[in-house]
Amino acid sequence: MILDHNFDSMIILLQGTSMTTAMQFGNTIFSVILYIIPSVPFYIIAHEEYYTHEMNLPVINAASEGTISVAVVFAATAYYGCDMWVQKLPWFFNYQINQFVMLMFITSLIIIMPAVFLKIKKFTSITSLLKQLRYFFLFNIVILYSIIFSQSNVIQNHVRAYMYTVGFTMSKAVGVVALNHVSNQKLPEYQNSIYIYVIIFLNTISGQILGQTIINEGFLIQFAATASFLIHIHFLYNVARQISEALNIKIFQINSINK
Repeated sequence: MILDHNFDSMIILLQGTSMTTAMQFGNTIFSVILYIIPSVPFYIIAHEEYYTHEMNLPVINAASEGTISVAVVFAATAYYGCDMWVQKLPWFFNYQINQFVMLMFITSLIIIMPAVFLKIKKFTSITSLLKQLRYFFLFNIVILYSIIFSQSNVIQNHVRAYMYTVGFTMSKAVGVVALNHVSNQKLPEYQNSIYIYVIIFLNTISGQILGQTIINEGFLIQFAATASFLIHIHFLYNVARQISEALNIKIFQINSINK
């Protein structure tokens, strides 16, 4: 289950990066938001499984089971062309089609998530749940804050780095929830990768105060993306190693054929 949830998280990241390209969001904050939207129910559903020991699929599910809905987006793009997404809707405040679709995603999220919270409430208080979700909301808010208040509009050249930073952090966070679920352990309030986001936040603040960031924003987000990837790989390696030790199998060793 741990590896399954991690791979599903990776699928969400890959589909998110592909959808932002297909839907013509370009190098803007909307690309990051489009990825964050499906990651919210996925992460909270992982907590639902932790507390209820039941597995339920949310309406917005961008993991393996959600590839069909994503395929519809790709099919529409292939048939009508990418320009379809930037056409404006005069009957809806002149929103572009891609913005309208994103708004529908957000609306669906607002509609379905209260039921999940109510189900979890049977096992723990909402206050306790929100404490467990602080880390997730924190790193997403920091990323969006750093984009909005960037002194150099760094997202124009580094949108994928922002998505990878959030994506790999979310993947490990989901894996940690699954790991504590199967081992029947208490969930940690924060993870060590929070320090990456503290640095990003303080660097953005320095730019607002001094007019120029202390650390180059492009370099910092590229470093954050690389560090998030390595941290996630390290987590998966440790999980696989511990599983192999518990089952007395060797995942990382291929024996020679006995002759």
